[in-house]
Amino acid sequence: MIGVSEEPLLDLGRPGAFDSAGMGPSATLRVGDRIFLYYVGIALRPDVPYQQAIGLAISDDGGATFRPGVPGPVLATGPFDPYFTSAPHVTRTAEIFRMYYVSAFAWERTRGRPEPRYHIKCAHSIDGISWVTEERVALGCADDSEAAVVRPWIIERSDGYHMWFSSRGRLGEDGLPDPPYRLAYARSGDGITWRRLDRFLSFENPPQPGDWDSRMQEYPCAVADGDEFLVFYNGNGFGQAGFGFARARGPNDSPSNPTPAT
Repeated sequence: MIGVSEEPLLDLGRPGAFDSAGMGPSATLRVGDRIFLYYVGIALRPDVPYQQAIGLAISDDGGATFRPGVPGPVLATGPFDPYFTSAPHVTRTAEIFRMYYVSAFAWERTRGRPEPRYHIKCAHSIDGISWVTEERVALGCADDSEAAVVRPWIIERSDGYHMWFSSRGRLGEDGLPDPPYRLAYARSGDGITWRRLDRFLSFENPPQPGDWDSRMQEYPCAVADGDEFLVFYNGNGFGQAGFGFARARGPNDSPSNPTPAT
């Protein structure tokens, strides 16, 4: 069943809290009879535009309502995440929770504007609340011209792990990323060591000028559909123009032969 809530599911945090200035959902996970909603909390700062952290909300009624799971963030700045954490995707096995998340590694000035740079890291947890992070980067920027990789989404299949994410260039004259956000892809045999295979991810029917996704395609969410994947993503203006999906062909047996989007 699909429905639209008429009221906000969560209120903004109190002044001084990690989510006092904004919040956005990132991933949900069923844990027994409950639903864990991992979300991005935003707080304003005087030296840079914002700081983000990862919060947890819990539903006990199938997603109709949510309440804060804990008073503060479940993952924020720490020894290996110096600036902010954001945009998590969480998976679970019988033994462990695993979170793939965005970690900012720098704030730089680009064309006179503060610009964050971030890559994708991994953390693990026994209960989905207390997380252990590590120094190792799961997936980094391709080169110095790429400003960020963001919003991982992972699916495990018989041939390994598939990751969809977004990448962007540095800020241009208009203050927007150049090149703008594009969908990207990586593969892994163990879910820990990843190999970028962007060249295998391309549209057979590329967006045309004037389309809702002509300039930006970002923040993917992949769903297995038989031997294929449905890859949902936001369009222009970070989704202001709408969101849609691409159908990706099913995986082959070889981890080195990923599937292009269509």
